[in-house]
Amino acid sequence: AVASEQRRLAQEALRSREQEMRFALQAAGVADWSYDRLSDEFRWSEDARAMLAERPPADLQGLLRVIGASEPSAVAHAAAAWESGEEITADLQVSHGGRETFLILRGRGRRDLGTLVGMTGVLIDVTPTREAERRLARTDRLKSLGLLSSAVAHDFNNNLTAIMSAAEFLQLGVEAEEEAE
Repeated sequence: AVASEQRRLAQEALRSREQEMRFALQAAGVADWSYDRLSDEFRWSEDARAMLAERPPADLQGLLRVIGASEPSAVAHAAAAWESGEEITADLQVSHGGRETFLILRGRGRRDLGTLVGMTGVLIDVTPTREAERRLARTDRLKSLGLLSSAVAHDFNNNLTAIMSAAEFLQLGVEAEEEAE
């Protein structure tokens, strides 16, 4: 009876800790996933499915296609990482309903008695950061455009001043000739 009570308390503590971890992951914009190498299947958490616009890749080739669509040069590295179990990091860009979501996929191999059996990792939603970077780049471009237009206006004003001065001198010369006649 004592052992079953201890088991029940341990299971309750584990469920509580899992729920706390889910809340922490959600608050951080992070979702988890795992890949089973033997079956070539992914397990995506509910939050990961939502991040992937409800269309998560079912197998490794599907994920490599998603990585290739976002970052073609990263496919070879990603494929090698899947084979060796080394850490993988890949940028993903998912479009759904006219909205772009920017994600970072990170993972690491799982081994059983030295044999690579799969990978486990996280998806991190970096959309707010990427949108802020885009706004900052746009602001920088607009600032540069403003400086350029200011310089052009200044140069134009300098040339216009010279033309106006020459026109005034010509007008004074014409008026002086008319008075002399």
